Amino acid sequence: MAYKLTYLERRSGFVVRKVGEAHMVVPTGARMKEYRGMITINETGAFLFEQIKTRRSTQELVDALIAEYGIDDKTALEAIESFVDQCSFANLLVSEEVEELPIDKQMYIRDDIREQVEKERAEKLEQKKREDQEKLKELNDRVLLAYGKTLQEYVEEKKAAGEVEPDGSIRIELPPDPKEVSEAEASEKTDG
Repeated sequence: MAYKLTYLERRSGFVVRKVGEAHMVVPTGARMKEYRGMITINETGAFLFEQIKTRRSTQELVDALIAEYGIDDKTALEAIESFVDQCSFANLLVSEEVEELPIDKQMYIRDDIREQVEKERAEKLEQKKREDQEKLKELNDRVLLAYGKTLQEYVEEKKAAGEVEPDGSIRIELPPDPKEVSEAEASEKTDG
């Protein structure tokens, strides 16, 4: 069984400005011609108005209020209802009711999504680690070829000689990569 969930988004052309201790919703651009005036909202209203720059569900807003102010669900929901009433009266919001899955089913989906995101993040980190290791191996091979030393030996020698940059890095001067040289030569032959 599905239930309805309300999504809110503020209309374009309105911003919140803080004037002293007050928060004012002010029209901008073309909205100034059609909407003359300002609406005063409290700090919670200003927070919610910023939250709905993009489409957000009432549940997302409840979660945001709880995180921001440490209040309970009921108080958060009452604050949202009051905010929606005030902003709807002034035609500042676009709201839409959508049928959603029951909360218990959403939790399983959220867990699946979270697990998928974490798995993808771990795979990307592993891929980056492999790429970094390949680059390091390639650099080690080039240093070995150019100087007859491993990269670590080369770095230690530079440190001992005091050839360290101000940021703590060590400049490694290598001859051009043979692959790049042969590609450049081949390109020159086809251009010439």
